[in-house]
Amino acid sequence: MRHLRVVVTGLLIAGSAVLAACSGGTAATPSAPEPQTAITARVLGQLLDQHDPGSYAIAPSDAPVAGSEPTEFISGLSATAYYRATPGRAARTLTLSYAPARYAGTFDCAEPTCIRRDGVLVRERSHEVISVREVGFVRVSGSPSNFEGDALDAVIALARDATIAPTVGQSLAHAAAANPRWRSDALDCGDASPSAPIALPAAAGAVRAVTPQALAAVLASHLAASCAGDDSRSDTIIGTVYLGSDTERVSLTIAATPYRCPQLDTCRTVNGLTVAEQHDVAEQTYPAHLVVARQLPDGTHWLIADEASVRAHNGRFPVDLSGLTQVVNDPRVGAGVDAALISAGDDLPLRWRLAPRTSE
Repeated sequence: MRHLRVVVTGLLIAGSAVLAACSGGTAATPSAPEPQTAITARVLGQLLDQHDPGSYAIAPSDAPVAGSEPTEFISGLSATAYYRATPGRAARTLTLSYAPARYAGTFDCAEPTCIRRDGVLVRERSHEVISVREVGFVRVSGSPSNFEGDALDAVIALARDATIAPTVGQSLAHAAAANPRWRSDALDCGDASPSAPIALPAAAGAVRAVTPQALAAVLASHLAASCAGDDSRSDTIIGTVYLGSDTERVSLTIAATPYRCPQLDTCRTVNGLTVAEQHDVAEQTYPAHLVVARQLPDGTHWLIADEASVRAHNGRFPVDLSGLTQVVNDPRVGAGVDAALISAGDDLPLRWRLAPRTSE
């Protein structure tokens, strides 16, 4: 009887297991791995967008990937994100590169020129972060402001992103292909033609530090422009509109130093404004310049309108002195401008030029 009880008990346990297997508690079938595809520059651009959102445009880069500065350059993929200026902060760029080749540089460096942090190499002097992988290496480079304070944390996280590999998931590749910020053009004005001057919105009341986009908006409200761009330098804020080509343009500058007519042919005062011209240039294919400047009421800043024109070699500037004078005397312009003007610049209905000029 005891032997019989053991057998019956065993059968009951086995039967219970069978019933459990047939019930709703069936174990889930493991999901199939996501299909993979080769990494591309557009995928790198998508990762830039994910780690540091807010760019105006993302574009591929043709520059080779720096393997070990300054001598070794190898083939790889690169994408650059372009971030336009905001009040009090200059425009910046951030480039993400991936090379499948072995990293030939060294991780040995002395403070403070470079540091090792979280498994990556941070080169502070050249503003780059290197992350060596099992296959190849990742390099993040760009404007100095990307490597300061909390911004450096985001750059390091981007460099360490394990997604960056010879192949990536198809869902990421599809998202990259649909990213509206991606630009595959030459990043210049292209074939954009001049449009009618725009209307600026009414004042909102709040004052913000001027941006290059706001200056371009003021110019576009006076002139028929084809595209616009940011030509700012470390000590000046400059917005530029183009009148159909690189050599036909007007720039509006806010400077913290007086305008002194540097290296120009003529310089005079007209109705309290400084007016200067330059026609003696190296070649007739280089533009002549007409400049109108005035000191702003704050006593610190100067507002400078600079027209560059090859057509002027034929006798007259497309935008004459009275036109530039109207721009410089526009009461909406200063080191601080109305918030509505900032928004108008950000929403300017003109192509925004990102490529540097090469015609002069």
